[in-house]
Amino acid sequence: MVAQGKLRALPITEALRVSPSLPQERRYVSPFVVPFLLSLSEQCYAKFGKPLTVDSAVRPKSVQERLRRINYSAAPVDGETASSHEAGTTFDLSKKMPKAQLQWLRNILSMYQAYNVVIAEEEKNCMHIQVIGETE
Repeated sequence: MVAQGKLRALPITEALRVSPSLPQERRYVSPFVVPFLLSLSEQCYAKFGKPLTVDSAVRPKSVQERLRRINYSAAPVDGETASSHEAGTTFDLSKKMPKAQLQWLRNILSMYQAYNVVIAEEEKNCMHIQVIGETE
């Protein structure tokens, strides 16, 4: 999918980093997700001086199946409620950040959700974000 241009590497900047635990082969998203990630991380960095951290991005079915065996709240592999990670439209951001930064992230994601740009769900350790529309 990378060679076909269907996936792009996660951008790594001063404002956006990738968790070291995320395997290299899963550090990709759909091309239209990249501008959203860059914009969100730059806004956050300008306000707080701290980067956002991507914990998860593209996830093949085999990984989702394994995850489902150990995490019963994980989305199924197939069907209407299947995980959107496989398509590369979804990424998870770590919630390990100061309370004020986390509250800002919740607020801005709510705004983007109201404008049909994302579907955001807060999970125990991360913000699960699916980009569904254009940010510009």
